[in-house]
Amino acid sequence: MPIGKTFKEKFALAKKIEATLSKLLLKEGIMQKLIRGAEGAFIPNIAEEKALLLIEEAIGKNKANLGLDVAATSFYKNKNYLLNKKPFSSKELTQFYLSLLKSFSFIKFIEDPFAENDFASWEQFRNLLKNQKRGGIALIGDDLTTTNPAQIMFSQGKGLCSGVIVKPNQIGSVTETLEAAKLAKKYKWQVLVSHRARETEDDFIADLAVGIGANYIKAGGFGQKERLSKYARLLAIEKEINYNTNTNI
Repeated sequence: MPIGKTFKEKFALAKKIEATLSKLLLKEGIMQKLIRGAEGAFIPNIAEEKALLLIEEAIGKNKANLGLDVAATSFYKNKNYLLNKKPFSSKELTQFYLSLLKSFSFIKFIEDPFAENDFASWEQFRNLLKNQKRGGIALIGDDLTTTNPAQIMFSQGKGLCSGVIVKPNQIGSVTETLEAAKLAKKYKWQVLVSHRARETEDDFIADLAVGIGANYIKAGGFGQKERLSKYARLLAIEKEINYNTNTNI
């Protein structure tokens, strides 16, 4: 999450950080060839802490923060979380997250840290962050909330999270997507408009992110044109807004 006054500045910084990271992966022999996953990110087979150290080095003196998309539902089985083939209880996974937050202060949000139905762990983790005065760390729901107004209301009522992923095709209509975003804004949650793993070059989510005043957009790495199309649209929107109103997105 690059920090800058304009989207153009943030985009340039993000590209610079990714380029530096690619050089580090090759230099240290972690990857013999740069391979990207479905969402355009590098996919080296290394431990979580090593990956974060490399990202920290790539950021260097630049101003940028990081969000973690854990997708914990994908490795939740028999009430345990299988991380690197090792079972973690919810309490053990919570302690793992806390150790990462302590070591890497640039982590500012964690998305789906627990399974979508593990409500007790969501609630306990959020309360723990509050008690430790880590209120600046946002807990973001994706599988938990599914761009569904009813699920967002439920999560807010239970105190499970403080932000939400918004994906139009997750709920199925633009009307419901806007309703979900409006509700999250009402709760003063962070709102992140997101792409999907299987994308096209359609750039609608860029307009959506600007239109609803989203805090962030997730559009993927810079190696695939279906990801770059969203960034290109944001740059075009910013240019148009600057021309007409002299403001930035």
